Amino acid sequence: MKHIGKKLFQSGMNNSHSGNISVRNGHKILISRTASMLDELEKTDLVRVNLKADPNKDKKASMELLVHRSIYMADKGVRAVVHAHCPYSTAMADGVVEIIPYDEEGKYFLKRINVVDVPNTIASGEVAAEIGQYIEKNHCVVVARHGVFSWGKDLEEAFHYITVCESACRINYLMESKNAS
Repeated sequence: MKHIGKKLFQSGMNNSHSGNISVRNGHKILISRTASMLDELEKTDLVRVNLKADPNKDKKASMELLVHRSIYMADKGVRAVVHAHCPYSTAMADGVVEIIPYDEEGKYFLKRINVVDVPNTIASGEVAAEIGQYIEKNHCVVVARHGVFSWGKDLEEAFHYITVCESACRINYLMESKNAS
């Protein structure tokens, strides 16, 4: 988890204390706590919670636990979730319901990137309720004005999809900038 957290920070997808990571093992979730430094995670930055809500344990976990839990509940094959505040993905999600990658790699891995746009985007039951419809169709979504959630069979796969999303959105941004001039 620390390795992936470091890569997210070094690639500019998170600031020093943003984003969150979780892994699922059976009916347990290991998740980073709110405001932990993902690139310097220690044991004290990780919280083990149940797949089902438990108010006593949950309050120590990331405030995005609701969304992580929703993803795990939607597909039993998902074993890892990564959330980052990817700048290009967030910018490209403004005012659209989906992003179609311009580049061939983006199209290959993510034919379309769905956008969840709800009034309350942070630690949101609204996002948790909306995201479930995309779990089996794709490996990530962009939450408008907030960032990206990606998922996979392990952390490497979840990290792969978040980087493909951000790369595709960066290329889309550059293409739109080029074509505007």
